[in-house]
Amino acid sequence: MKLREYLAMGKKVVCNDVGDLKLFKEYTYQTSSSLGDFAQKIADVVEQEPDKRVRAGQRFVKNNYSWDAIGWEFNRKLESIAK
Repeated sequence: MKLREYLAMGKKVVCNDVGDLKLFKEYTYQTSSSLGDFAQKIADVVEQEPDKRVRAGQRFVKNNYSWDAIGWEFNRKLESIAK
C-alpha cells in the first residue's frame, strides 16, 4: 500500500524484489532483501536525479489504483451482475 502512495506522490521508491513488489519493477529501484544491498541502493538513489521510473510510476498508479479507476471498475462489475 505505501509503495503505491509514494509512487502516486512522484517519489523515488527503493524496495526489495519480493512478492507483489516484483510487479512494480519498472517504477521502483529494486534490490535483493540483503540489508547491505538495500542500504547501498538507498544511498545510490538518494544521490541521483529522478529518472523515468518516477513519472511512469505516478502515471501507472493514477491509471490503475486511483479511486476513479477503482470506482469505475467496481461500477462496471455491479452493472454486469445486475443484468
